[in-house]
Amino acid sequence: MKKPYLFLVLLTCIWCSCTKTKTTNIDAVSPFVIEGLSDVTMVNDYAMQRFLNVNVQYMNGAQQHVSLSLSALPVGITIDTTSATSGIPDFSASYTFYDTTAVGAKAGTYPMTLTATTADGQKTTYPFSLVIKPMPTAFLGKYNNCTFNCGSTYAIYTDSLYLDASVPNKVWFANFANTGFSAYGYVRTNSLNAYIMIPAQTIAGTTYSTPFMSFIYLTGHSFELEPLVNNGTSTTTGFMEME
Repeated sequence: MKKPYLFLVLLTCIWCSCTKTKTTNIDAVSPFVIEGLSDVTMVNDYAMQRFLNVNVQYMNGAQQHVSLSLSALPVGITIDTTSATSGIPDFSASYTFYDTTAVGAKAGTYPMTLTATTADGQKTTYPFSLVIKPMPTAFLGKYNNCTFNCGSTYAIYTDSLYLDASVPNKVWFANFANTGFSAYGYVRTNSLNAYIMIPAQTIAGTTYSTPFMSFIYLTGHSFELEPLVNNGTSTTTGFMEME
C-alpha cells in the first residue's frame, strides 16, 4: 500500500516543478537622465543672478519629447530661461535666477524640484535646493590700522565702514583714503565671493573708483583695495589696506 502512495507523491512533485511560473528579472533603465543638476546659491542682493544648466541625456528605449518645469520660487526670486526647456533627448536647458527685491530676498534654504514630463505623461522629479545667503557683515565697523599708498602719497590712518540707512547693500567709508571725506560702495558677489564695488566719485578734486576685476574681496575684518586715482591730469593705481 505504501508504494502506490509514494509514487503518487513523487508524480505530484514532478508536475508542480514542471508547471512552476518562470520569473525573469528585467533591469528597467530610465529612457533619459538629468545631468548637471546641483544646488543654486545666491547672496541676497537685488542685482544678483545665478545660472543652472542641465543636460537631458538619452539612455534607453523609445525616445519621447521631454518637458522640464520648476517648482514654486521663493518670494522675490524669478527665473528666465536662456535656452529651450523641452525637446527630445539629448538636449540642454539653462535657467537664470534673479533676485528682484529692493532689499534682497529673505535668506534661507529653499527646497526646489525639477520635474521632467514625457509625452505620455510620465513624471520624474529631481530635488535640489536654492540657498540664499545674507550679505556678509564681518567687514563692517572700525579699522584702526589703515594705509594708503599712491605715488608720493603715503598715509596711516583710521577708518570705519557702515551700512547706508536706506539703500540696500550700500556701504560707506567714513574717511576714504585718509581724505577726511566719505565715499560709498556696493556689496556685490562674484561666484560665491563677496566684494565691494566703488563707483567713480570725486573727492576734493580727485576721482576714485574700482574698475571691473579690481574689487575688495570680503573674507573678514581686513581687506585690500587698489582704486584708480585720477587727479585731473593723470590716472594712477593706489593701494589701500584696511585691518
